[in-house]
Amino acid sequence: MFETIRTWLNGTREYFTGVAIFNKFSDNTILKEVFSAGKSAYKEERLFDEIKNYYSILKDEQSSDAVSVVDEKETNIIPPVLVQKKTIEDYSDTELFKQAHQGAMKLYKQCINIRAQLFGLATVETWQDQNSPDMIAKRAQMAIEVVMLYNEASKLFEVADYVKLHNRLPVEVVPIEEDPYSNVPDFLIKQELSNARKAFNKLKNKPVTDERLVLMAKHEANIKILEKKWHSLSLIAT
Repeated sequence: MFETIRTWLNGTREYFTGVAIFNKFSDNTILKEVFSAGKSAYKEERLFDEIKNYYSILKDEQSSDAVSVVDEKETNIIPPVLVQKKTIEDYSDTELFKQAHQGAMKLYKQCINIRAQLFGLATVETWQDQNSPDMIAKRAQMAIEVVMLYNEASKLFEVADYVKLHNRLPVEVVPIEEDPYSNVPDFLIKQELSNARKAFNKLKNKPVTDERLVLMAKHEANIKILEKKWHSLSLIAT
């Protein structure tokens, strides 16, 4: 595996060969799905980083396995300093990630189903004219749907992957005030919290789009602010 990865890194870095290598060593099912769905500039860069990082780990392991001969008479040996590798945060348990990934999977499945139907049209009965205007129009429409669904699914897979690593959307969200509810009377906080939760849950039940993910992130931030204020009011009341 070490030599295979080194050859790939030093070669043309063919995308799907890299995906096959990644699938060999990685247990990350999310990234496997993202990479296997097709390539993009972002995916090629991410795939290269993942393989390069794993190559570095293998290289370190090979170096640590090398046996060094130490003079037993040597004194005052300074023990090696163990450097703890930085762990990568995983935000796959957040609602924002779940919505993005579920939306991507839904679109991807629709794409696969229509593609299967399109392939089915490749075989026609002997009495049928596969190049008739209506057959051509039907195949063309289905092909367009496949491409559009695939592009939308790929976009959401990339969003989900970004959220998983950074716990935020890969777009500039309009910053909200530190406390947009500072002028709201205390007796209305509970109602505002209920409204924010309803708005958030309403978006969860709609098809996922980039715009709705931005709104969900905004509602989620508002809910956290209101929950904190409501909790403080509850403590005062007790």
